[in-house]
Amino acid sequence: MSDEACILVDWGTSNLRLWSVDKQGEILQEHLSDKGMSKLSPDDFAPTLEALLSDMQVQESTAVLMCGMVGAASGWQEAPYLDAPTKLNGLASSTIQLDQKHRDIRIIPGIAQKDTDAADVMRGEETLLLGLGKTDGQILLPGTHSKWVQMKAGRLTHFHTVMTGEIFALLKDQSILRHTLSSHEWAEDIFLKAVTEGFEAPERTISRIFSLRAGPLLFGKDLYHAGISRLSGWLIGAEIATHFIKDPSPLILLSNGNLGRNYAAALTNLNIHFTSCDATRAAQLGLSACARAIWPNLFE
Repeated sequence: MSDEACILVDWGTSNLRLWSVDKQGEILQEHLSDKGMSKLSPDDFAPTLEALLSDMQVQESTAVLMCGMVGAASGWQEAPYLDAPTKLNGLASSTIQLDQKHRDIRIIPGIAQKDTDAADVMRGEETLLLGLGKTDGQILLPGTHSKWVQMKAGRLTHFHTVMTGEIFALLKDQSILRHTLSSHEWAEDIFLKAVTEGFEAPERTISRIFSLRAGPLLFGKDLYHAGISRLSGWLIGAEIATHFIKDPSPLILLSNGNLGRNYAAALTNLNIHFTSCDATRAAQLGLSACARAIWPNLFE
């Protein structure tokens, strides 16, 4: 497409999303793929990207800016972390440029928290946070590895990763609970009750989980149903209890999809005030802001 200024890519572990943007930063087209980092070797990234760009009819000389796991040590090429605390407006000047003959391709770095008591890293979320444009407050990014981020005066001061989503998946699919849990038995009222229980007594969450096996054995599935809702509610409730910080500025929920809706329902049920923002739009805006800083001549 001749009107494109550059290509923006959010390349995650499981999937990637590409957008072509014009000189005003408006989205011309979007392309989704399941060719995430976990399915590729380092030598696969370049041909995979070029094949996707060919599908989009992108010119050979069009620049590409990427964020996410593509810049991990096991990705295309490692983009060294910035150290927290850090200002997000430094992301553009810290990108790495790949050695590609026909095209200017760059990767945005992640952020590392080099604290021996709270070691943590992020890749991709930093770009969403830049696109969000908030200089102060607490931000929750739900996911397989949820992030709780504190921003102050435009600086990312500290953050915590919570493996709620991965723990949920492991328990559901690979533990003894797989014999009694069914993803088809979702009950919103039971989920919200479990959220409250997990929030009010997070220390009991681990001991409660085995009841999802024992309950159906002792009382039958009709009486002790919707185990998947209980498990999700207990884990999310405990996560919120141990990471939410009361702050004068409202909590921002940066998410989308079913998981975002579950977290929104949980926060509402707990009477925690929050503002919802769309994660996909934040990714677009964050990538676009970096692209403008790197290639100002490409934009009006």
